[in-house]
Amino acid sequence: MIVFFIPILLTGILQQFFNTVDVILAGKLTSSGNSTVAAVSTATIITRLLISFFIGCSSGSVVTLAHAIGSKNKKSITETIHTAMKKILPLLLFLFTALVSNAQNLTINFSDCTIEEAMSQLKNEGISFILKSDSIDMDAKVNANFTEASLETIVRKIFDKQNVSLIIRDSVVVVSAKSEPVQTMKKEQEVRKTEGKIVDSEGIPVSGASIFIQDTNVGTISGSEGDFSISLEKESTLVVSCLSYATKHIKATPGQKLTVVLEDSAEFLEEVVLVGYGTQKKVNLTGAVATISTDAIAQRPVENVTQALQGLIPGLNIAQSSGLLDANPMINIRGIGTIAEGSSAAPLVLIDGTEGNINTINPQDIENISVLKDAASSSIYGSRAPFGVILITTKSGGDSKTTVNYNNNFRWAGPTFWPRILNSYDFVTLANDACRNSNVADFFNPDQVDRIKKYIDGEITTVSIQNPDNPKYWADGYLQGNANVNCFKEYFKDNSFSQEHNVSMSGGNKKYSFYMSMGFLDQHGLLSVTDDIYQRFTPSAKITASLTDWMKATYSLRYNRTSYDRPIYLNQSLFADWARQSWPEVPSYDDNGYIYMDNEQLQLMVNGGRSKEVTDNLNNHFILTLQPFKNWVTNAELNYNTQVYTQNVVRLMTYAHDYNGDAFVRNSESYVQNNNVKSNHLNLNVYSTYDLQLQKHNFKFMAGFQYEDYATENSGIKNVGVINADLAVIDLTTGYTYDGKPVAPSIWGNNASWATAGYFARLNYDFDERYLFEANLRYDGSSRFRAENRWAWFPSVSAGWNIANEPFWESLSGYVNTLKLRMSYGSLGNQNIGNWYPTYQKMGVYINNGAWLQNGKATNTAYSPELISSSLTWETIRSYNLGLDLGAFNNRLTSSVELYSRYTTNMIGPAQELPSVLGASVPRTNNTDLKTYGFDLELQWKDNLDCGLFYGIRFILSDNQTEILSYPNDTKLLMTNGIYSYYQGSHVGDFWGLKTLGIAQTDQEMKAHLATIPHGGQSWLGTDWRAGDIMYADLDGNGVISMESGTLEDHGDLIKLGNDQPRYQFGLDLNASWKGFDMRVFFQGVGKRDFWPGYIAFWASSNPNIWYMLGFEEHLDYFRNTPSGNLDVNLDSYYPRPLLNAKNQYMQTKYVQDASYIRLKNLTFGYTIPQKYTQRFKVSNLRLFFSGENLWTGTRLSTVFDPEGINGNDKISGIGYPIMKTWSCGLTITL
Repeated sequence: MIVFFIPILLTGILQQFFNTVDVILAGKLTSSGNSTVAAVSTATIITRLLISFFIGCSSGSVVTLAHAIGSKNKKSITETIHTAMKKILPLLLFLFTALVSNAQNLTINFSDCTIEEAMSQLKNEGISFILKSDSIDMDAKVNANFTEASLETIVRKIFDKQNVSLIIRDSVVVVSAKSEPVQTMKKEQEVRKTEGKIVDSEGIPVSGASIFIQDTNVGTISGSEGDFSISLEKESTLVVSCLSYATKHIKATPGQKLTVVLEDSAEFLEEVVLVGYGTQKKVNLTGAVATISTDAIAQRPVENVTQALQGLIPGLNIAQSSGLLDANPMINIRGIGTIAEGSSAAPLVLIDGTEGNINTINPQDIENISVLKDAASSSIYGSRAPFGVILITTKSGGDSKTTVNYNNNFRWAGPTFWPRILNSYDFVTLANDACRNSNVADFFNPDQVDRIKKYIDGEITTVSIQNPDNPKYWADGYLQGNANVNCFKEYFKDNSFSQEHNVSMSGGNKKYSFYMSMGFLDQHGLLSVTDDIYQRFTPSAKITASLTDWMKATYSLRYNRTSYDRPIYLNQSLFADWARQSWPEVPSYDDNGYIYMDNEQLQLMVNGGRSKEVTDNLNNHFILTLQPFKNWVTNAELNYNTQVYTQNVVRLMTYAHDYNGDAFVRNSESYVQNNNVKSNHLNLNVYSTYDLQLQKHNFKFMAGFQYEDYATENSGIKNVGVINADLAVIDLTTGYTYDGKPVAPSIWGNNASWATAGYFARLNYDFDERYLFEANLRYDGSSRFRAENRWAWFPSVSAGWNIANEPFWESLSGYVNTLKLRMSYGSLGNQNIGNWYPTYQKMGVYINNGAWLQNGKATNTAYSPELISSSLTWETIRSYNLGLDLGAFNNRLTSSVELYSRYTTNMIGPAQELPSVLGASVPRTNNTDLKTYGFDLELQWKDNLDCGLFYGIRFILSDNQTEILSYPNDTKLLMTNGIYSYYQGSHVGDFWGLKTLGIAQTDQEMKAHLATIPHGGQSWLGTDWRAGDIMYADLDGNGVISMESGTLEDHGDLIKLGNDQPRYQFGLDLNASWKGFDMRVFFQGVGKRDFWPGYIAFWASSNPNIWYMLGFEEHLDYFRNTPSGNLDVNLDSYYPRPLLNAKNQYMQTKYVQDASYIRLKNLTFGYTIPQKYTQRFKVSNLRLFFSGENLWTGTRLSTVFDPEGINGNDKISGIGYPIMKTWSCGLTITL
């Protein structure tokens, strides 16, 4: 009792000491000591109440948690924590808002200040003023102190000596001249009352709008739902105005019902788009730039920003190919940019001007995103951005009162689909049929088959038998097991719980502003036999201060920590081995409840050790902005980022249990491995901009310098012999194997660095916003090339014509108000290659890795360096773009279409072949060119109906193809070492194969077919052709199925089967809102994609070794001319007869898959509680939502595959970690 009592007692004493000091300091340091002391005392009471409430709610959970920890039950610990958080957090949030709601009045002091200064103080408290009188003496003095006073009391005191009348509604004050008394009409005057609602262009209610009868001071203001009522004696003109909206004049008659839609004022219609090193008005853009706001990605139940962007921006291609928690989606802009070895075509990602990882930033911190798609818009960034730029702007504070925002979502995720695995009896039937068709003995003996059937029918309950040769052990699970296991269900669960919480605070005044946020994501994977967990912690802060009238400084700090904890066997080898270690007859657990001794895959997954990866990113960003003259702005930016990556891998020995339940070592390997990578990134940008206006001629000049330096250090150590599984660190390893053999530690490390420097300039010109021109010039140098090739010039130009601004278009402007034609050209260099030292020879030196021993130890080795070309230089990218922007019916209908082509030349391709006597590989050179071309289309309609319903429809479509213009393949071989080759004129993704005539129904039909090809038949593919085999077409008529020399000119019977690149990628976004309710339905998909399923998962078997075999329900549709097991004759089958070879599986027309799809990517329902209910709790916004992700998929693809995940599956088995379907709910609250 004393042990538990003393900490609690000390806690209480410290709390009381803090309270005492708090009260004393508050009384001494403030002039209004009494009120401050009272406030502190009240806060103490509230704090005690919150603490007591938390202790009361958590006591039961603490007991349960202590019990779980004591029993070392990890699953129970996790479930207890999740349950406690789900129950306690909402209760605490509710109590907090209830307590805050008690503070409705204001405490404020006016000491010898003017009315204008008093109003400014109230504005900082969230009060808005609408002035309707010019006779107010704003310099009149106010002297008054208020403690917990109402807004009305304070405002009437401020204006008590002014000849004005006041209307106060919520936090809006309307001040009008008293000479014509303001009349607020009562509800009782039903006969003359005109009612209405004020909404914005998106149908969202506008509160605080003033509605006055023209030329009078008779008026009112709109409520929190935009509603208003005003009495009219006759037909009158109502003047409706509100801050940031254009004033509107409406004709109204007594008793009329009105819906008034306010449009953004002209300054807000001048939409500004973020571009390289600055901003531009969207109407004046000449490059290919797409933007998306945070609203489009907010509250999506996704792990990272990239997933949320999929399908939202035409030309931004994103593929989520795997459900692994650390799998980052693949991303490119406008298709394939390079095929050079080690070269990257990934877009440059800049977060507030500094390079960052788009997958680790908190989506809730994002204000907007711009995507620069062509060279004209991205060329200002030079060699860092040859394939486009993604510019992310994070949120900032402003000249407003301090606001606090909290949002969360709670998620339940499951697999989008599972292949339907065969039961064990059908599986052994399929496997034995494959053996018989291949003229080998049945793999599964009759006794095992009989026991399998009895187990499925419930006649026996044992999953296996004793080993007849060694009764101490269980029999071989593969050869004697009789279980019926669905491995997908065994390893993965139907749903997992995850959660995300974000809180932010922002505010400021004219001198400074700030924004602070903190986010936490706890994402759990689908593993059921153990855990896989991804977590992200993202605090950030940004502060901007106006140091003088001409100098402003901004500093932002972003910290990001991601951690991924998984079993070490949860990697690609798991899915590669799935085909030979997941047979359904193999028991998962023996009859004693232990993992079956032969199920090594499950043993390794559960007990084989874990890997934990932690990545820490710290981003520092400082900007100094100088504006000594009105139109001249200079910016100096310094970015310094550090990243530390650590991985701790612990491999443990695994134990199995024999027939009697006694443990023995199953796999004796054990080790600890630590990997560490540290990188530092310095980026300096200095640039200056000058605006010049000469009547209708507008010029904008910008010039600057950029320097970038990146350095990384990599080290690691590995040592065998784990002593204690609970203390698995390098220091506690023996260096000896299980059988006592010494093994020297493996130690490695390296460091590398690169740097770039660039000078850049830009000129923008427009004449009366009709004729537009932009020119960019960049001079870049890179440390990756030799001095003579290090520097290069990269220019770009673009032009546009705002046709709708021409005088001759004026008569059509009521229908088509925006029509702009634009075009661009740009040239860039690519230095983003994997080898940072491509023109220098390197020698590999390795420790203790020799294949021979000296004095009982492995030797050190070194390898001769490969030959290199010192003349390697930049890949060059030339881009052409033609675009048309259209807006009709007051921009309710908007559209943008772009045609583009991009040439990548001087890529580093394979070297030409030289005789082997050279003794080394031939160095690679700049010898490959390609062209990517396509289009982007965006079409949008949004409108408000008279009933107050807002709705919007947005459709995007993009397509691209990549053609090889030059490649070192003079003979145009179609295939090299089993892989399709590039050649001049080919398209990336082309694949060739044979034409399928069909499956032979009888031996006679096959013989008749072979008789038509007498000069070799189908022997190129195999022998023993019978009923159930494929009949291939002899397209070249030479009497034999072959590919001849396999070149484009002499390809025998091969034909082009298709192209596996995704085509016609689209997104359809439907949204609507009405009276606080909102809904969104978002579809995403691919319109055309050919896919060759060369995986075991599709064919069931393809290897002479039967161990590489899978069985899904789809596979039962195979050719059978006699019944087998529970299966009837099947002559009209989809699959040929199963074999232990691949002669029926050569690429062919019959089995080319249509991998196009449409997926319901997101479905969201939300409700924003009216402010008239939330304001009493000091809550300005409260929205509840329910959302789903990846809810439905339409496709013609084989049911074995997820059309979105085919690129992420194992290349042998075709199996991968499933992409997740997610349901979530949550809330957003703003104080």
